[in-house]
Amino acid sequence: MKNRLRHIPLRHIPANETEQQLFELMYERAMTGLDDERQAEYERRAAQHPDLDVDCYERAAAAIWLHHSDGQCQTMPQALKSRIAASAPTRPERLTARPSVSAWVWSGWAAAAGLAAWLLLSAPQPSKTLDASAQRAAFLEAEPAARRAAWAATEDPDGRAVAGDVVWSPDSQQGYMRFTGLPQNDPKAKQYQLWIFDAQRPDATPVDGGVFDITTNAEMVVPIQAKLAVGQATMFAVTVEAPGGVVVSKREHIVALASL
Repeated sequence: MKNRLRHIPLRHIPANETEQQLFELMYERAMTGLDDERQAEYERRAAQHPDLDVDCYERAAAAIWLHHSDGQCQTMPQALKSRIAASAPTRPERLTARPSVSAWVWSGWAAAAGLAAWLLLSAPQPSKTLDASAQRAAFLEAEPAARRAAWAATEDPDGRAVAGDVVWSPDSQQGYMRFTGLPQNDPKAKQYQLWIFDAQRPDATPVDGGVFDITTNAEMVVPIQAKLAVGQATMFAVTVEAPGGVVVSKREHIVALASL
């Protein structure tokens, strides 16, 4: 990032109020765009200062965008994209070397611009985390040998309409549950908890697979969060427990079962 910004020539620091207003318009144009009135003012002031590099902030904004894109496909603001394309030279220009630091006149405006750039660089970036359904799809593609079993309904009132499946990989110790028909729950009153029965453990002590909530009447995918390594999964069971789950379930409310 430093290398990119090093070659963006900011060749002029505003020396008077008129130039300062132009630089403010340049910054606003690069960051958020201008309405028709502000754009007209920008063009008028830019014409009065043909010696200024009025596109410097466009290049700075593009460099910041490229830095934050991290090689992923993201959408650059269309206004910025169009202006950069329109102002791009037909062949590379030779960049003028920056004057030494001692030659700069560090005005209050310049300090504010530096602060704005720092805020842009340090601002939290949009999360690239996939939702649970997309995670499950990626998991199945990466783990073609993962085992799958359908949920069976139970006699419990909350489990009579349950459907969906569970997928589990003994190699990666990862898996996902997919549900329809499991009622939404109030996390303050009760939560669902997964139990993984392991052929290498007593049935009285299945592995805790995590506590979760159902927040929609539509299909919902829930990642499995096994608290211990599972040697050979044989059955998955979902129970209704107190908020936060339990260490040992009384299995009074079993709402879903799946056998491998």
